Amino acid sequence: MKKYLILLISTLVFLLMLEDTYAISIKAGANVWYAWYEPGFKTQLMGENESTTWDNNFEMIEPAEFVYGGLLALNLSERISIGGVFSYGAGWKCKSNYYNNPTGTEIHMFKSINKIERLETDISISYSLSSVFGVFFGWKYLDEHGEGTYYYFPLSMSSQILIGEFDINFYSTGPGVGLSATINIAKNLYLISSITGIYQVSRVTVDITGISRIQESKKEEQTDKYLGGSLSMNMAYVIPDTSVTLSLGGRYQRLNSLKEQNKRILFYGILISAIYSFNI
Repeated sequence: MKKYLILLISTLVFLLMLEDTYAISIKAGANVWYAWYEPGFKTQLMGENESTTWDNNFEMIEPAEFVYGGLLALNLSERISIGGVFSYGAGWKCKSNYYNNPTGTEIHMFKSINKIERLETDISISYSLSSVFGVFFGWKYLDEHGEGTYYYFPLSMSSQILIGEFDINFYSTGPGVGLSATINIAKNLYLISSITGIYQVSRVTVDITGISRIQESKKEEQTDKYLGGSLSMNMAYVIPDTSVTLSLGGRYQRLNSLKEQNKRILFYGILISAIYSFNI
């Protein structure tokens, strides 16, 4: 991680050395998403199915929720800017069920999470190649958290339900690089799009407590690596005689595991934002 951060800072310093002195301008804004989501800990929630009759089942009960965030960008020269974007959402719900045989007795497991929290942060350096195209290099951090309940149904004791609790956390971080395009399609109206390649190193931890007579409290941990990308497109309108820009658009982001086939992190949605610009 340190070597990527050093590279990011070194790139910024090098690019600034090539530029002329420039009055710094700042962009600050807020955004609201309505986003669909599939968590990075989905595989851990589904568990390992040991039944030859039943398949693992996973369902997002509340697949879409509002996500709130903000952005801050500093234009350090006519071509160079550095910025950060963050977002936070909570309220997604999910459940899974599968069969397991931990003690010689087949158990039907049902897991549910009534609230998933998700934090995403991006920091990037952008360099304008022309009035239309630009490139950017950055760093992404993802943090997902959920608390839920286990319900155990021993098939040999179908009238008895055993209940436990769990806490699950997913973290990932890594670099990204991308290409952006800004097209002036009418007076004060712009089409802004970008495509990004993303690499992430992740860690999932699961704390299990209170499973009576089936298993003692324990903690599980698993690491993984992901490769994927993000595609975004927005329509931005600069309000005349003001320093305010309004935009409407969307983003699709998908990261695929490099260790397990069909394992992924998915996030996509509609975005509305308002940005205020000023000079210092």
